[in-house]
Amino acid sequence: MIQINKEALVERFMRYVQIDTQSDPESNSFPTTEKQKDLSKILAAELQTMGLLNVELDEFGYVYATIAGNSEKLNIPSVCFCSHVDTAPDCSGKNVKPILHKNYDGTDITLPDDASQILSVVKSPYLKTQIGGDIITASGNTLLGGDDKAGVSIIMQAAQYLMDNSTIKHGDIKIVFTPDEEVGKGVAKIDMQKVDAQFGYTLDGGEAGSLEDESFSADGATITINGVIAHPGYAKNKLKNAIKIAGEILDALPKRLHKRRFAQPPQQAKKNCRSCGCKIWGCNNGVYANRAVQKYERNFKPASRGCGKCR
Repeated sequence: MIQINKEALVERFMRYVQIDTQSDPESNSFPTTEKQKDLSKILAAELQTMGLLNVELDEFGYVYATIAGNSEKLNIPSVCFCSHVDTAPDCSGKNVKPILHKNYDGTDITLPDDASQILSVVKSPYLKTQIGGDIITASGNTLLGGDDKAGVSIIMQAAQYLMDNSTIKHGDIKIVFTPDEEVGKGVAKIDMQKVDAQFGYTLDGGEAGSLEDESFSADGATITINGVIAHPGYAKNKLKNAIKIAGEILDALPKRLHKRRFAQPPQQAKKNCRSCGCKIWGCNNGVYANRAVQKYERNFKPASRGCGKCR
C-alpha cells in the first residue's frame, strides 16, 4: 500500500505557501509577475535533487520534469501531472502565515490576525467531514494559497515517493508546473512537445476524491461606457449616467446567467461578470461616472484531452 509521508507533505505545503506568487491580470508580461519564478526555481532545484530527468525551468516560468519509467512492459502510455504555482490576484499573497490546526473538533476557527474572519461549519458544511483531522488556514490578512500549492505539494511529495520506491512499476511520468493560471494564461506559452504525454491530470480540484473529466470555456468582453457630464442646473436631457447604463446592460442579460454557478454542467459556457470598476466624479447634486464599468472575464482555454490546463 502506498503511504505518503503526511508530516513531510504538510511541511512542504506550509513552506511553499509562504512564497508570494500572486499573478497580475493587468500585466502584459509573461509570466505576469516575476515573483512566480521564486517558487518555480525552488521546485526545479528540488526535482533535480530527487533525481528526475529533463528538469527545466524555461523563460516563461514553466517547470518540466520526467520520472523515467521503470516497467518492463512495453507501450505504457506516459501520464502528466500538472498544477499551477500562481495565486489569485483577489487577495494578498504576501507574508502568508500558515497555521496548522491539529485534530479539528468542529468548532468555529477564528483567524488570529483578523477576528472578523471566521471559518464555521454553518457557512462551510464541508468542515464537518474534517472533524478529527488537521486543517491548515491562513492567519486572516492574506489568502492561504492552497489553490494551487496544495496540488503542487502533492505532486512533489508523490514524485519523492516514487523516486524512493523503485519497486512501484510505472511508465514515464511527466510533471509540469505552470504560471498565470489564475489570470487565464496558464497554457499560453506551454510547450506540449516537452510535456510529451498521452494523458494528463491537473491537480487543482475541490473536495478530496473528486474527479472531473471535462472543463468549461468562456468568452471575455470589456465594455467601456462614456457618460456625459453636465451641470445639474442644465442636465435635463443631457446628463448620461454611465453607471446606470452599465446596470441596464447587466439587467438586459438573460437572468439565468446572473447567478454565479461553479457546479454547472461542463457543457454550459461560464458567463458571469467577474468584476466591475468605475471612475467616479462628484457633483453638488449627485455622483456621476465618466468612465464606467469594465466587465472582465477570465479567458479560459477550451477543454482539451491530454495535458491541457483545465482552467
